[in-house]
Amino acid sequence: MTTSRLSWLSRKRRKLQESLLNNGEVLVEDTVHVAGLVGDAELQGERALSDALTAWKSELEALKTKLSSVKSMAPL
Repeated sequence: MTTSRLSWLSRKRRKLQESLLNNGEVLVEDTVHVAGLVGDAELQGERALSDALTAWKSELEALKTKLSSVKSMAPL
C-alpha cells in the first residue's frame, strides 16, 4: 500500500473513531435524560412506565459502556 493510501485510511479511521465516540457521548446524555424520566414516572405513580423506562435505561447504559471505546465497539 502506498504512503498516501495509508494516510487516507488513517484519516478515515480517525474520523470514524471520533464520530463513534461523539455519538457515544450523545447516548450518555440521553441515558441521563431517561433516568430523569424514570424518577418522574415513579413520582407520578406510573409504575408500568417506570418499569419500561428502567429496563430501557439499563439497556442504554450497557450500550453506552460498549460505545466508550473503539475497541469495545468492534463486536457490535
